[in-house]
Amino acid sequence: MKKEDLPDFAKPFKKSGYDVRLSGSRYQLFKITSTRVEGLKYPKLLQEYIGTIDPEKGLIKKKPRTKAEDKLVVAMVEFGLSNFLLRHFKRNLMRSALNLSAPLLYLAIVYYLYGFIEERFIRLTYIQKFLTDEQPTLDPNALECIKHLAGKIGELMAGLIADPADRAYLEQRLRDIKVAKDAKAPTVIYPADIVEILKKYEAK
Repeated sequence: MKKEDLPDFAKPFKKSGYDVRLSGSRYQLFKITSTRVEGLKYPKLLQEYIGTIDPEKGLIKKKPRTKAEDKLVVAMVEFGLSNFLLRHFKRNLMRSALNLSAPLLYLAIVYYLYGFIEERFIRLTYIQKFLTDEQPTLDPNALECIKHLAGKIGELMAGLIADPADRAYLEQRLRDIKVAKDAKAPTVIYPADIVEILKKYEAK
């Protein structure tokens, strides 16, 4: 965000090499660096979440993860439902808002999955692979767009799988399909119960 758009308590943290972003009602501090990647014309931007800026307490740094937590994060992440949503609805969703960027679409899927778009929720899903570059500034308009898209996803799912029980069951079963975080181009073979529902509604 631009420094002039920040509240007074967050302005001191907006300095060279750092960015302050609004996530929901909280202001978060990120360290921004870049690195050269062979084959790319421009440097790749890297971002590291530092912590949340509190009006009273100042910067509340993120808690370091334990080795056990790191292993858990690295091991497996959600893939089934987010992949299903992208395959079935990406084109429709990209057409539903003017000048919609892909990062906003991916964040909308995270919001649909978890109801939040904080980094810790992004790390739960394979969608994080598509958000490695600098994320868009989440100003009120961007947040409104994300919520609108999440609502649109719900409408599209209801249109595809009409029965609420079938839809809830399908979404939960798809959420259970996970892949390694660093997997390249993973594919999924759906179990029989998912295939049965998809056939029932002539969905692929």
